[in-house]
This record gives sequence, C-alpha cells and structure tokens, in this order.
Amino acid sequence: LLIVMNHSKQCRYYDLQWIINNYTTVNVKLDEIINLNDTTRFYPGVYPNSVPVSIHMTARPPILFETKCNPEVGVSFGGNPLVFLHNAYPLRINEFHIKELQTGKLVDTLSTDILAFHQDVAEFHFDDFQRLLHISGCTLSCHRLKTNHMDLRSHLSLELVYHIDFKQVFEVDNITETSPQVSKRGRVIKRKKPTASVYEDFVSAVQDLDYENELELLYAVVTVPQGDNTKAFLCFLDDKDGQIDNVIPIPTWDPSGGNNIYYELDCILHLVQVPGRNTCHYYRLRRDINS
Repeated sequence: LLIVMNHSKQCRYYDLQWIINNYTTVNVKLDEIINLNDTTRFYPGVYPNSVPVSIHMTARPPILFETKCNPEVGVSFGGNPLVFLHNAYPLRINEFHIKELQTGKLVDTLSTDILAFHQDVAEFHFDDFQRLLHISGCTLSCHRLKTNHMDLRSHLSLELVYHIDFKQVFEVDNITETSPQVSKRGRVIKRKKPTASVYEDFVSAVQDLDYENELELLYAVVTVPQGDNTKAFLCFLDDKDGQIDNVIPIPTWDPSGGNNIYYELDCILHLVQVPGRNTCHYYRLRRDINS
C-alpha cells in the first residue's frame, strides 16, 4: 500500500503494486546487467548498487480507501467481514469509530469519559483480528466483534471481554502491603482516602502494550504515582480474560526521559534516553521451578 496524508489529515490508500506495474519506466531484475547509457552499466542489488525504481505518474491512480486520520493513532484494519478503526479526529480525539470497509457504514464506537492527559489508543489485537484493545489513561479494555443475525442480514457489534483499571489494582496492592496504624489506646486509625489529583491523573497511564505469542500473554507497562515519585511496573496479563498473572517493578524508570521496554520470554530490556545519555538496562527473570 501507498499511504498519502494531506494537510487536512485526509488519508488516502493506493495500490502500490498497481502503480509500479503501470508507471514504471525502467524494469530491473536482480543480478541482471542494466545499461543506463553507452558508458554506464551495473548489476542492481550487487553491492554497492541498490535496486533502482523509476516511476513516472502521468495521472492520479485509483483510490482504494480514504478516511480522516489522526496521525498520532493511525488507522487499523481487522474483523471478518473487514472493518476499519479510526479516531474521530479532530472533534473527539478520545472517540474511535469502527466502520465497514466496503460501505463506510458505522458499526460501533469506542469512547470513554475518562479525563486523561494521554491520547487514547485503540487498535486490533496483535494475534486476533476479531478483538480490539483500547487504552485510555490507566485503563485497558478488550472488545470483541460479534456478528448478530437479524432479518436475514448480519450486523456487527462490539461486546466487552474485560476491563482493567490499573489504578485500582495498585491501590489494592498498597493497602494490603501497608500495616494499619494503631493509636496509643489500641484503636485502628482510619485515614480518609485522598481524591485523585491532577498529578496522579498525569502520571497514571498505560505507557505501552505488547503481546508475547509463545506464552499467549499481553504485557503492559504501567506508571503510577507513589508519593512524589513515579513508579513503573511490567504487568503480565492472561490474553483470554485479562487476569493479571504477575507484576514486576521497573526500578530504572526515568520520568524525565524517554523509556522503551522490550520483553522476550525471560528477558527484559529497558532503554532510557535522557539529554546527553543513553542507558540500557538488562533484566533476567528467575522462574520458580515448583510453580
């Protein structure tokens, strides 16, 4: 596909193979001598020569598909029959539309009422194109495309598979780990839970989400505030029901720089980029043989 976006964020998709077949002026093959002129000849694809592609378009190629697009989120395709997912940009940046690819008919919408400082992200599942993953603030939702048969016609709709609020997860963990305070008279001191501040909403977020196909696990990088500090965790989730199997703290997280975390079986790689310094942290997970 050839994807072209103009200044009004209108995204057009073209068939690149059709363009190559119809507008290529010089046809080349690997290891076949090309004579550009009487004195210049070379082998394309043989070092240091690349494969030249000379295309001269005399007319606009046919458009396969066209839609409005948020450049920070993009367009995602999936489902059966085929549908596409795009952001309702620029009017509602935290609302996504699922539409039929052939007709453009609206199937359903994804939206949240969460006041988040981070751009919502929605895309089809890494390994199952009938499911969609939606990140909003510090929450993760999984939806499934469902086919309903009505009036001899099939209609698509969304059903919720699971929803996770990581802020509640880590609040529960903090409560269980902290022992209750007792007064001199032996009474348990109950503290009123503070309301979420702007700082908490800004820090609390799902920073990244990826999929480990061999273990069939989703893993999410989540940041939450703890006091005046920002703590990061790598959360492993069951791909089917979203149950959290394990949580691993990332002590090297630097909120002042760029952080990238990669996971592969029992290895975690954390790249930190700050002005004037790039650091790579490598972690090796230890497994309990008995479990």
